Amino acid sequence: MKCPGLQGKGFAQNAPIPGNYFTVSGLTGFDDFQDTGADKFNEGWGIGMRFGRRFNQHFALEGDFGLMSGFETTIDLANVNSSLSGTDKIALDLWSLAANAKIHYPLGRLDPYVLAGGGIMYSRVRATYPTGYT
Repeated sequence: MKCPGLQGKGFAQNAPIPGNYFTVSGLTGFDDFQDTGADKFNEGWGIGMRFGRRFNQHFALEGDFGLMSGFETTIDLANVNSSLSGTDKIALDLWSLAANAKIHYPLGRLDPYVLAGGGIMYSRVRATYPTGYT
């Protein structure tokens, strides 16, 4: 069967095309906190975004933003300090911003890369004390 519209299109040739790109992703976090007095944190949720420019088949620059919220737990204050009583609800929020350089080594349909960059991260711990103040 012939498909005249598809002849000579070269679908197997997936050469990277220079230009701008933007991605959005969902994030989740898993706790590995130690000596907190809490048994288990609720996993957080978040969003990630990358925006960048691929200059040629081997080099790209990009920015990366991440936002996480919802690491929450209730701590028995007596586990932290024996002179305390009651519970304390703790929540952890964070965001990050980074700039990255990517070196690609295209292999047909595969496009492995090495990424190097730097950035900043901000985190905030919110606590709701037994009296209701935050």
